[in-house]
Amino acid sequence: MRERWRRSPCQPESSQTGHGDLPQTYRPRRISEIYGQDEIKKAIAYGLNTGTLAHALLLQGLSGTGKTTMARIVAMGLNCEKGPTSEPCCECDSCKAVMNGNSFAFEEFDAAHLSGVDSIRKKRQDWLCASMGGERNRIVLFDECHRLSDEAQAALLKPTEDVPDQLYFIFCTTKNILDTLENRCMQFRFNALSNDEIRRLLFDVSILENLKVDPADLEGMIAQAKGMPRKALVLLQEAIHKTRQHDDNQKVVPLLDKVVLGD
Repeated sequence: MRERWRRSPCQPESSQTGHGDLPQTYRPRRISEIYGQDEIKKAIAYGLNTGTLAHALLLQGLSGTGKTTMARIVAMGLNCEKGPTSEPCCECDSCKAVMNGNSFAFEEFDAAHLSGVDSIRKKRQDWLCASMGGERNRIVLFDECHRLSDEAQAALLKPTEDVPDQLYFIFCTTKNILDTLENRCMQFRFNALSNDEIRRLLFDVSILENLKVDPADLEGMIAQAKGMPRKALVLLQEAIHKTRQHDDNQKVVPLLDKVVLGD
């Protein structure tokens, strides 16, 4: 994993000397870069690589376990010039557009701001049209889709039942949605990572960032992360920021008890 990150064009500019935004810097952009979720990775990678991916995906599970990250990888993989693929190149115009948030083919909606049925009805006809950028497929992501009203979810039943070949829906949620909508999707449940998987993530990032992390501090981060990779990297970054001015050797000293994180 460390070698892949070092040479991957998917990785943003390294934060090695400044210890920048670690969750963003080390956010996976290929399925092979994801820690944990092995069965989900195998199933989605197979669908992408064989052209058999379901046109409606439901990604459920705890916050911070990689649902939105997986959705964006799928969006890149479907339209990558070297794809469809589970390992997008991150160099073609389509991949860069998704990474930069300006893709015509990939629409990402925060359901908290698109909750009404009228909003969904206005969008339905747009989804049937080809992408303005000329990409092969259009991908629509609803993040936190449980926040959609029941009427809005019901308005998605027809589009997800008769999906054109070039259109894909991805729903990410931490809670339940309408059974009728759920049943139209291929469902994947994201679980908390094991302590070993979180340990490997923190160990790899620490090496890439030239950090000397005390083993006891590392175990404290693992316990506080509770299986959430994003939270683990936030903990590491918080500890770095609190100790940077005190330690020229870049050793993360035991200040984790002073790190206060919100949910």
